[in-house]
Amino acid sequence: MVNDTVDLLEIKIQEAKASLPTETVNAIAVVDWKTAILSLRSKYGYTFEQLGDLELETELLLCGLTSAENYPKELMNRIKISETATNELVNEMNNLVFKKIREELIKNTERKKMLKAILFSILFLLPTSYLFSQDNPVPVPGPSVQFFHGQPVPPIFFTLNQGIPEKFRPSMII
Repeated sequence: MVNDTVDLLEIKIQEAKASLPTETVNAIAVVDWKTAILSLRSKYGYTFEQLGDLELETELLLCGLTSAENYPKELMNRIKISETATNELVNEMNNLVFKKIREELIKNTERKKMLKAILFSILFLLPTSYLFSQDNPVPVPGPSVQFFHGQPVPPIFFTLNQGIPEKFRPSMII
C-alpha cells in the first residue's frame, strides 16, 4: 500500500514537472538542490529519513504541488522538528536553493530579452544589403535603418551596436 502511494505521488510529481515552463525546469536543473539538502546532514545532524522527507517536500514545492505558505508546516510535520528549527531550515533552504533558482530564472529571462533585442537589431536595424548572403543574393525587404513601420526606433536599440562589427552598424543613428 505504501509503495502504491509513493508511486502515485511520483506520477503526480512527474506530471507537475511536465507542465512547468521550460525556463523554470532549466533553472531548477542548474541548481544542485539535492546535494544542498545532503549537506544539511553534517550541519544540523538530520537523519537520512528526515533528509528524504525534506527532499520530497522541496520537490513538491518546486513543481507547484505545495504552496510556499504550507512548506514550513509540511516540513515541521514530516521531519518532526520544532518551529524554531523549521524556520532556521526554511531560511537555510532559501539561501541554498530557492534564491539560486530565482537568480537563475532572472538570468535566463535577461538572456532571453537580450537575445530578442539583438535579433530585432539584426533584422530591423541593419541595412537590407546585410540581410542576404552570397548563397541567397535576393535582398530581403525591410524597414529603413532609422524607422520601423514609419515610427522612430527607440534609441536603446542603438546601444546594441556596440556588439556589432563596425561595417555592419547602421550608418545613421537617430
